[in-house]
Amino acid sequence: MDYGAFKASLQQLKNKFKKTPGLVWGKPHLRPQYDPYGSDILGWTATWVVTFESSLDFIKLRENWKSTSGNFVRSFFSYHYGPYEVHWVLETVECKRVVVRVDGISYFGRGYHIHDGAKENRIFQDQLETPDLAGTQMDQFIENVLKIRYGKTIAEAFDLKLK
Repeated sequence: MDYGAFKASLQQLKNKFKKTPGLVWGKPHLRPQYDPYGSDILGWTATWVVTFESSLDFIKLRENWKSTSGNFVRSFFSYHYGPYEVHWVLETVECKRVVVRVDGISYFGRGYHIHDGAKENRIFQDQLETPDLAGTQMDQFIENVLKIRYGKTIAEAFDLKLK
């Protein structure tokens, strides 16, 4: 996926959920990273916040993409859902209050992880049969958050199967 295709995918994501009542979409913050010696894009970072009309809860979608061998790959992601306070700047706040978050970072070689109900509660990929957290996409995360908001547990919404 290149930068133009990524930007188009964000519009497709918003369109996918446009009939979901109560979602309030912020403006996606995209920051391309250019080659300092030329005009080539070396990658980009993206942050996008979605809030809910009915509660002080929000989703923050973050991704970093980088160029490798002529292709762009997602090098990091963090998809967060939890409560917020009105004075927070949601695009930049460090999210300490967590309902669920999937982080595309491996600690101690244990694979990516999902936070279950608190920042301190991590379930690592090496503890899971399914799903493969590395494959988590923005739309899947939003769908799973909506399941949680409609009463499913995190394990049910994300189809977590422990080893």
